[in-house]
Amino acid sequence: MAVKRNKDGKRAGQADAAEQEDLKLVEAWLQEGLADFDEQRDINVPSSVWFEELALEGRRSARRKLLRDLAIFWLTGGAILSVLMLMLSSNVVWFIVLQVLALIGGTGFAVVHWLRGTGREVEQEWMS
Repeated sequence: MAVKRNKDGKRAGQADAAEQEDLKLVEAWLQEGLADFDEQRDINVPSSVWFEELALEGRRSARRKLLRDLAIFWLTGGAILSVLMLMLSSNVVWFIVLQVLALIGGTGFAVVHWLRGTGREVEQEWMS
């Protein structure tokens, strides 16, 4: 059975005593440096309760905002439908004129928005 040897004639995989001592010195030096670093850097990590309270407050805030937005949506929708029903019952011609104006305005807004390409730049920036 042949034993692999280094170019110095020593067995491969075996470090001599000087190399072992050097490794121990380097390891001790690193441990000392890391310990000093840890002492200098006081890391304040909040407790898990603080994170749970932060998440709970975020959910509460989001829920309040959602309820506010839904209330505004329903009130606005109700007001629009009330005006439309009042116009329909009082004067059909004005109701039709209002509907045609809303159709033209909505279509115009959509065409201008589409021709400008609004939103594409934001998506392209996000993707790159």
